[in-house]
Amino acid sequence: MSKTYDDYTHTHVMISHPTAKRGEGWDGAFEIILHTGNRVWIGASYAHERTPEVLQVGDGTTDAFDRHGNCVLSVPAQWCHFYTGEEISDIEAAIDAEERAWGVY
Repeated sequence: MSKTYDDYTHTHVMISHPTAKRGEGWDGAFEIILHTGNRVWIGASYAHERTPEVLQVGDGTTDAFDRHGNCVLSVPAQWCHFYTGEEISDIEAAIDAEERAWGVY
């Protein structure tokens, strides 16, 4: 995990949204689509909390949602913790094991 992005190693991001509560869509990892310096573009959906800092990316010709409600969002880079694909796999495996142990499934 790193607070500094390295475009040669980091493929995923976890976001610390300053106002979202657990379960409001910001838990878990997102694949980095584009890092523009001050902003990080991620694949997300209509379910993610929209605040003035979270911008939906589009081309201006459509509503920028696919038929499943997926979209691209741009979030401030200062909210992000950057991870390699291997780190994210390890984190997801640990979360999965914990949920199974607690009987979440």
